[in-house]
Amino acid sequence: MRNLILYLLILTSSFLFISCGDSDKKDASSEVNVKNEEKKEIFEVKDNYFMAQVNDMYLNIDDYKDKIIRVEGIYANFTPEGEDEAIQMVYRNGPGCCGDDGWSGFYLEYDGKKPKEEEWILVEGIPKMVDKGDFEDLYLEVIKLEVKKERGQEFVTH
Repeated sequence: MRNLILYLLILTSSFLFISCGDSDKKDASSEVNVKNEEKKEIFEVKDNYFMAQVNDMYLNIDDYKDKIIRVEGIYANFTPEGEDEAIQMVYRNGPGCCGDDGWSGFYLEYDGKKPKEEEWILVEGIPKMVDKGDFEDLYLEVIKLEVKKERGQEFVTH
């Protein structure tokens, strides 16, 4: 629970320092067919605006709930202190309170084969907020998860 509170404080602090515009939304989009055959727009989270785009989804979930989010990052499966259940996530390292100890990304709702810790993955999923009682967390309902051989930019600042 302590780690979760620390994460929320870091995430909230990073949100205060990041601004995000709509200029890249159209450039990062395409369409894909999903389970029910309806076409959904794909929004790709880019390296240069990774933290800002994740932040924008957290603050404006209604703008993204009908889109498929495509994101690459590091895979982790961890159990928060005081919790019984592990949480899967895709993330990138970023600045924090002490220089480089923060991170930004998504928790994952995924029942498929789990990647190894620290593997680089590509994820496509539908974003949603999950109520945790006193707060909400940003999750992706995973449609596709793929382990990539080539790693991308692990540390992001925007």
